[in-house]
Amino acid sequence: MQAAHPSIETFVTLSPVPGLGKWLERDEDEPDEALAELKNEFREKISDRASAAEQEELLRKLAFNFLLRKRRGNFPADSVARFHLGNGASLYRVNAGADRSDKGWRQSRGVMVNYLYDQKRIEANHEQYSNDGRVLFHDRLKPLQIR
Repeated sequence: MQAAHPSIETFVTLSPVPGLGKWLERDEDEPDEALAELKNEFREKISDRASAAEQEELLRKLAFNFLLRKRRGNFPADSVARFHLGNGASLYRVNAGADRSDKGWRQSRGVMVNYLYDQKRIEANHEQYSNDGRVLFHDRLKPLQIR
């Protein structure tokens, strides 16, 4: 893409969060208390696509914190996140209701994520992620982060 369009320095994907749906439905003890509370709120408020549309902010918050906090070793549990972050992207935006297909609902309750590839930051992002599993994200997502 860069070769075909050399003036473009920034690329953004629109990617699924395939493990989110199963995680939300899984009845397990969640060791992260704040995340467990948010997950319980989801179960109380969202039962179908219509209720999900009314609770987009809750879905965005759940997805964002799932990507930050649910881990496989030192890295995110989500395989798509591991791919993009490992290639030097950063988490840019969380979009509720972005995939309205049946598969999108099953996999991620319709949530999709934008990963930002900023040519000036790819190497540094890759190093931070590879060395300590740090998930870099845009400041606009800070309000979604639970402590």
